[in-house]
Amino acid sequence: AAQRAVVFAPQVFFPEDNPGGGELYWDDEGSHSWAWGGNSTKELPASIASFEVYDEMLLALSNRTRFPNLKHLIVAGHSAGGQVMQRYALANRVDEDLGAAGLKPRYFPANPSSWTYLDAQRPVLPEKVECGDFCDNKTIAGTVYRFAASPSGGGRGCKGYNEYGYGLDGVTVPYVQARGVETMLKLYPGRDVTYLSGSSDICNKPLQTERECLSCKVDDGGLDTSCGGLSQGWCRMERAHAFAQHVQAHYKNASVHRLLAVPHVGHNGCAMVQSPEAREAMFGHITTSVVV
Repeated sequence: AAQRAVVFAPQVFFPEDNPGGGELYWDDEGSHSWAWGGNSTKELPASIASFEVYDEMLLALSNRTRFPNLKHLIVAGHSAGGQVMQRYALANRVDEDLGAAGLKPRYFPANPSSWTYLDAQRPVLPEKVECGDFCDNKTIAGTVYRFAASPSGGGRGCKGYNEYGYGLDGVTVPYVQARGVETMLKLYPGRDVTYLSGSSDICNKPLQTERECLSCKVDDGGLDTSCGGLSQGWCRMERAHAFAQHVQAHYKNASVHRLLAVPHVGHNGCAMVQSPEAREAMFGHITTSVVV
């Protein structure tokens, strides 16, 4: 049979998009942050969690009447979409049911600005960085991170470093509250997750601009430089490598999830998903099937 693919993607509106009267939109802050599974705006009579939208999408695709030949579910997102995918992989309530139906999702969060840590541990980071040693990708790739129960590096002294989004304290998002931290932590290692990290996603615009590290204009793709973000690393590549090691350290199991480094790619979603490495990870095992 010919190999085919069906691609679905949500369209998320914000107030500045001027959505129509019957269209949901997200205020994108606190418990209403779409990237953290939050509910759509409370300004409308109806409100739904962004994670519920993804649930409905996956459940619709599992309808054997509409998609009788569907064999695989690949769920991927880059940057803010990568934040959604990691948190959705952690929190969603449909994974096990889909797996029982033979459609276990495979998650590919790519280059998110922050990750949701599973406990209060954070990587031990250098306190000071200079232009010459800032987020060197070869150094990061070879680093085995140590973890401590307090933030370091650019996040030293951060009081809210483990609040939900960055960690699992003080969850205010209704969908995530309903799931419960204990349930999420129990199920997460059984979910099929590959963390994609661009090995050139190493920019931090505020720091590099202040230090005048480069003669060209720095574009870090809107890197989260709050203390909660900086508690996880100085740049996205460091954050991805440290987080993948954190997951395995948390579960004391080196086989939980995978980190896939994509060489020579910075903060570019198209380059990430079109790379030979990502394509092989997503589709290399598939011969003749319908793929989402």
